[in-house]
Amino acid sequence: ANIAIHSSFLFGLFPAWTFSTQLPDWSLSLEMQFYLMFPLLVLALTRFGGLALAIVLTPICVIATSVWAPSFLEPSLLPFKLPLFCAGMFLCYATFAASAAERFVLTTLALALPLTQAGFYGESVIWIVALVGLMSFLSADASPAGALSFVQRRLDRVLNNAVTKRAAELSYSVYLFHGFFIAIVGGMLFRNTQFLALDPTLRLVILFLAVLAGTLAVSAAVYRFVERPGIEIGRRLAVHLFGSARQSSQHS
Repeated sequence: ANIAIHSSFLFGLFPAWTFSTQLPDWSLSLEMQFYLMFPLLVLALTRFGGLALAIVLTPICVIATSVWAPSFLEPSLLPFKLPLFCAGMFLCYATFAASAAERFVLTTLALALPLTQAGFYGESVIWIVALVGLMSFLSADASPAGALSFVQRRLDRVLNNAVTKRAAELSYSVYLFHGFFIAIVGGMLFRNTQFLALDPTLRLVILFLAVLAGTLAVSAAVYRFVERPGIEIGRRLAVHLFGSARQSSQHS
């Protein structure tokens, strides 16, 4: 039953199944719920605007979170995290805004919506707001010769390079599998009497390096043989579906 409900990605809808494996995979179901709703959110955002969408959705999400979140071991139900998804959408749309006023409204909403997560993160929610602010700053229009553009270029050199790109590619798999390796490798090492006799700092270093090596190896394999082929299949499917729809519309 556990395998079946995880294969369907429905496990995030049921409190009893949100934390039923050794992996922190609750967000997979959450993301699938978002992908299902994404076309409707885009239509609503395009037709009614970000402010109207936020005014309608935010109270619904806050109420749903206050009622249902205590029953879930992980925040795997879409209303719990929808404000964060919308913040990302608003931030993206702000970069293509037709006017400065629209850009200001979308950016302000993107910065405000993460505050709905205070119930999950407490004061640490400010770091989410700060990251949204950083992304907004990096994507802001700036004069090529201005001070803002100068700072953007310097930050881009630090944040956008081969190392950070590779880390970004592997980051989700590292998040997904590191706990598995801590449990397996840690269980093996801490049952070994010779290992237990070592200095605590040395034990920590050995455990860290072993977990890091195993996690990175599996993450690289998953990215190469699962994520990239999956992304390519999705890209081809999207081109086929939207290309066919566009041709049909033009023909009509």
